[in-house]
Amino acid sequence: MSRSKHQKTVQRPKTPTCPSCSKATPPDAAFCPHCGKPLGGSAASRPRDPVTLALYSIIGIAVIGSLAGIIYLAISNNAGVAPPPMSAPANSAPPSASSVDLSSMPPREAADRLFNRVMAAEEQGNRQVVVQFAPMALQAYDLVENLDADAHYHIGLINAATGDLDNVRKQVEILRQFSPGHLLGLMLEYSVAEQSGDRDAAAKATSAFKAAYATEIGIERPEYKAHMNSIEKFLADAAGR
Repeated sequence: MSRSKHQKTVQRPKTPTCPSCSKATPPDAAFCPHCGKPLGGSAASRPRDPVTLALYSIIGIAVIGSLAGIIYLAISNNAGVAPPPMSAPANSAPPSASSVDLSSMPPREAADRLFNRVMAAEEQGNRQVVVQFAPMALQAYDLVENLDADAHYHIGLINAATGDLDNVRKQVEILRQFSPGHLLGLMLEYSVAEQSGDRDAAAKATSAFKAAYATEIGIERPEYKAHMNSIEKFLADAAGR
């Protein structure tokens, strides 16, 4: 049967083709899947499904963030400004006390380095570092064959920093063997009395220090020269006690 002249013919949409290779392409494709050439029309004019739009948004934000970081670093470097520090991983190890290899040093030099680290932490009130490095410093001094008066004073200060007063007293007795009125020994003795809360012993150590100062300081012991600032400060404080 022939179609009625009034019957409308349904027009099916034409399948889009690539203008370069003439092959069929998806309706919303921006590039030909066959030859890779761009298809006619702008990508923005083609309909996008919600998932595609969301994906493009995420990618766009990431790209913008990366570009912003690159621009900031370029500006900072040109202006001589350091970029902001990056956060260290949670499981990263704390920085070491020194970049110097202590194992390559003579035992006394390595021990003195650790002593200085402990004393610096003590002055800063950093108990964690004191507790961490004090045992290492004491072990380092144990490796020194001949300990002089300066080393015994260091050992006494390290023990005082950790609150080990019995071992501080041992260093006081050793320093007395160098000289009954050894100024560094009397300073350690005063430290023990102060930490123990013994005012009488503290006053006794102060008096002994004042009495021995003129004679001892004239001997010019090497350990006195190494700790002259501490000795002079103790003398000044003793004058006001």
